[in-house]
Amino acid sequence: MRQALRILTAAVLLAQSPLQVFAQGALTQTAPSKSAPGGLPAFLIKMGELMDRVDGWEVLLKGDPQSNLLMPELRRIQHSLKNTGSLRELERLEAQIAAFEVRMRTSLHPETSTLPAEQQQGSQNALEEQKRALLALEQKKVDTGGRFNAQLEGLRGQIMASGLDSRKLSELFDQVRRVGASDATPVSGASSLSGLPTPAAGLPDLTYPAPAQVAAKGSTEVPSPVVTAKGADEETVARIAKQRGMRSDIVVQAFREAKKQGVDYRMVLAVINCESAFNPGVRSHVGATGLMQLMPATARGLGVKASTQEGLIQLLKDPATNIKAGVTFLKQLWRKFSDISFSQLGSIDPFTRHDVKSAIAAYNAGPGAVAKYNGVPPYQETRGYVVKVLQAYLNYRRAFPEG
Repeated sequence: MRQALRILTAAVLLAQSPLQVFAQGALTQTAPSKSAPGGLPAFLIKMGELMDRVDGWEVLLKGDPQSNLLMPELRRIQHSLKNTGSLRELERLEAQIAAFEVRMRTSLHPETSTLPAEQQQGSQNALEEQKRALLALEQKKVDTGGRFNAQLEGLRGQIMASGLDSRKLSELFDQVRRVGASDATPVSGASSLSGLPTPAAGLPDLTYPAPAQVAAKGSTEVPSPVVTAKGADEETVARIAKQRGMRSDIVVQAFREAKKQGVDYRMVLAVINCESAFNPGVRSHVGATGLMQLMPATARGLGVKASTQEGLIQLLKDPATNIKAGVTFLKQLWRKFSDISFSQLGSIDPFTRHDVKSAIAAYNAGPGAVAKYNGVPPYQETRGYVVKVLQAYLNYRRAFPEG
């Protein structure tokens, strides 16, 4: 699935969640005047917070008898979040979510409604502990490659049966974190350093460098020589693209826009390759459109204007329009997550950089997910996506000169 920006804050929702159809579209504010630190719009930050809350409740409801009563309302809220397009709409939804949370707590633990305010707050904190433990459990399943699922499912039962015992929940959370800690065997298909497993089926088997090759975060040294071509101009870029059987008009457009915005055009080419395979007319089943697979709501927030939704979609199929918006968005994410500039990127091994991998992951999984996990989140698609983009970038870097 070629999507940019999909927010999933719970590992349990990896393959099945309806939030996967959210993609990047609802992640861009429509009022550019309000921005958060790091260059990302305030809309992104607020959306990440609300999705965290909603997804946490879905994890808690998994297998609970009350889910048949509460899940339809949760689904309606998720649908509204998916389709929201402004900060004002998010504020309205935040009020709905708060009201839902009250009903959720009352349904799950009706005995708490008559407690004094201080004890009610304690009950809310215990529910948060329960959600935290369940989220950690699902992430642990991914991290250990399923080797400890039986043990983890036993802990799930204890977590669900613990009620509102905060102390017990805290102990169970620690037990979840310790599962597999003494087992030194790496997850099958994963490098011992990267934490990223072999990409999903259909992606090349690309592992990260061994520990001895990895430079510390912040270093711009190249652990092993990386050949980089020199001397870019439009004519040279077009000639190389034709030699490689690529659409030279798209490659030149990417070069032109990236140069204008101070972005490494070879990274833009890598994203285009992985998102759309250079097909400007492609549209995913969730509505992500064009070369860099932008959702209409994202495009509006990035300055793409049209009087109708259909008109906007047609604009996104235009290579120049799509690339301009996509490069802008990539640059925003880079400013937030990467410690190095695009000019430095051309002289380092990107596979050794936690921050570079985080920025690429944010294009696929969303800035909220990357911030939550302090790096590439434990989603199989995102992990495979990072590997695929960085490998494509290295290939283009060897073939195309610096911009």
